[in-house]
Amino acid sequence: MSQASPKRQQGFVITMELLLITTILILGSLVGLVAIRDALFKHKVQQQNMTPKVLDQQGRLLGEPVAYDEHEAPLLAYIDRSTDPLGRVLIGIRDDRFSSREAVYFDSASCQGDPCIKSVSDELTDSQGASRLNRSGNVSYLNALQGGANYAVGPGSDGLPGFLYRESPEQCDFDLDDVQSRWHSQSVVTGLPCEELTVEDMSVPAYTGCLLNVTPLLTDPLDPTSLDLNCSCPAGTTDQFNLIDQVAPLVGDLYDQTFATLGVLIAPPFDSDGLGTICCETPSELNESGLVETLAYLVLKDQLSQLALSALEQAELESLLESLLSPAELTCKPTLPLRAAESVASADDPAMNALEPFEPPFQVTLPAAASDVWISTPPDGVEGRP
Repeated sequence: MSQASPKRQQGFVITMELLLITTILILGSLVGLVAIRDALFKHKVQQQNMTPKVLDQQGRLLGEPVAYDEHEAPLLAYIDRSTDPLGRVLIGIRDDRFSSREAVYFDSASCQGDPCIKSVSDELTDSQGASRLNRSGNVSYLNALQGGANYAVGPGSDGLPGFLYRESPEQCDFDLDDVQSRWHSQSVVTGLPCEELTVEDMSVPAYTGCLLNVTPLLTDPLDPTSLDLNCSCPAGTTDQFNLIDQVAPLVGDLYDQTFATLGVLIAPPFDSDGLGTICCETPSELNESGLVETLAYLVLKDQLSQLALSALEQAELESLLESLLSPAELTCKPTLPLRAAESVASADDPAMNALEPFEPPFQVTLPAAASDVWISTPPDGVEGRP
């Protein structure tokens, strides 16, 4: 019995020490975790206070900007929940309107009627951006990379601030040649961003390096009709040889008539084989407006340069030639069809457009000073929606 008591007493002392150490560690850990939690919470709240948020006139939160456009307008990522799979589009927020990279097209001069939108990733059709310069572009690569429909901001029921539209599978009721205007919300203008536009305005210059003084080569010795030009169109372009070959007889007739009018004694015969081709970016086609007159002018001007004429005679004949034929710039027009645009429904009310509930003027919140006073604000049910 005398040997058992010390063992029991020794075990009891070790247990008390263990409990004391455990209690200290647990309490200390809890206190440390609470301190870390409070610090992280305060940091998160202060970070949110410094993050800009976009509000409408009624104080409704549209969202936090994910980026800014070239005009420093906040860009919000809107998720279209009305389609499967879900789509995403960047919407620019300005003081009085919504904006998008893409445009909406109309067959009237005042952006009235049924809206249409082009398909995604089309650098050629929208080669001109808000600056109206070729290759400045207003293509949304975000929409293209998603592999879904194209989105664009168009006119709302009262014009501004605008509605959100989505490309539908249906063809547009009018062709690209019938376009008269487009709602280009990205433009910096006073009032409605509706601009007059025709397919000629969307045309880009054609490549004419393979047009003149190109000798066809025989590609098959057994087939005398197997001719190929000793000039290749640049990469990404398509030759318009079929159209050039089709109008060649008309160019020849106009060539002979104009040479007779010029009164040049030595008139070399028109050689259709010397007429090469014109190259247009894919997908596009050569604009036929004034094509015959322009081709005849270029061929005649080239022939005049080869005659033994004085500089004065050359200048006079070229001036007369230009007045007779009125040549135009050779351009390529887009060929991709337009799609009918449909209104994107609001997630709260399918009868309304996604952007319809928000009223301008819009504003961005200012950064708030750090504070240890916390104010609890109950949720209003619209968090996370622009």
